[in-house]
Amino acid sequence: MKDELFADLLASAEEMVAIEQGNSVPDDAAVHRYETLDVQAIREIAGKSRKEFAVIIGASYEAVKSWETGRRNPTGPTKNY
Repeated sequence: MKDELFADLLASAEEMVAIEQGNSVPDDAAVHRYETLDVQAIREIAGKSRKEFAVIIGASYEAVKSWETGRRNPTGPTKNY
């Protein structure tokens, strides 16, 4: 590993520790926020049951249930459907 890359990695790890310990606050520009889809609202607007919705989007009933209860979030092609 090149010295420059190692120094950058070490600085990032030290910053992470400082943030975790409450000694530092992350720069807002560096914080990534992801919106989660409201699958239940989308399904209800479509007027479909969980089983019907799952068939339409090519997902399992259990996946739709997990998304609606917040245990998981849609990813990949399903998220972009």
